[in-house]
Amino acid sequence: MGRDLGLDGVVDHFTLSSDEAGWLRNKSGATRLGFAVQLKFLTWRGRFPRMRLELPVDAVEHVAKQVGVAASELGFYDFTSRAAKRHRSELRDLTGWHECTKTDLVKLVSHLVDVIWHDERREEQVRAELLRQMRVDLIEPPTAGQVDTIIRSALHQADERAVAEVAARLARAECCPRRLDALVFTALTADGRPSLTTVRARSDKSGRVS
Repeated sequence: MGRDLGLDGVVDHFTLSSDEAGWLRNKSGATRLGFAVQLKFLTWRGRFPRMRLELPVDAVEHVAKQVGVAASELGFYDFTSRAAKRHRSELRDLTGWHECTKTDLVKLVSHLVDVIWHDERREEQVRAELLRQMRVDLIEPPTAGQVDTIIRSALHQADERAVAEVAARLARAECCPRRLDALVFTALTADGRPSLTTVRARSDKSGRVS
C-alpha cells in the first residue's frame, strides 16, 4: 500500500462524518470497508483509487476501526470489479463529484484562459490551477492526455487573447497606427496611406540597422 499519512493526515482526510457513516448502513465486510475507503480517498485526492496499493496503510486502518471491519478485509475488495464501479457511481450521486464531460472541458479551458492570459505561462502553474478548479467544481480529472490537451489549448488561446489585447490598445492610441507604419514604409501617399515603396534600411558602419 501507499506510504503512511501520519496521525494528522489520517484524522483530517480519512475520518467519516456522521452523514458518511450513514451511507454504510446496508453494507458489511469487505464491501463496507471498500466503499468507505473509496469515499475518503475521493474527498482527499479528488479522484477514486485505481488500486489498493495507492491507499496509505494507516488510513485504511483508521477507516476500518470506524466501520467495524478488520483492515485485512480490504484484500477481498476488487477495485476493478463491477461492485466497485457500482460503488463509485453511488458515491458520485451522494457527494456531487462527477466524471469530466465535454462541457466541463470547454469550461475549464475558458477558466484557464481568463486566469493566465495576462500573466502566467508556466505549464506546471497552469496544471496546478486546472486541478484546483476541478476540485472546486467536483470534477474527477480526465486522462493524462486530456489534461495535456486542456493545458495546450488554454495556453494557445491565452496567447491569442494577449496579442489581440495589445493590438486593440495600439489601435486606440493617438497616431499610433501612422507611427508604426512609418517604421516599415518609406513614405505615405497624399491621403496619408502607406506607399508600397520597398523599405531600405539605413545601416551604420557596424552593419546595424538605424
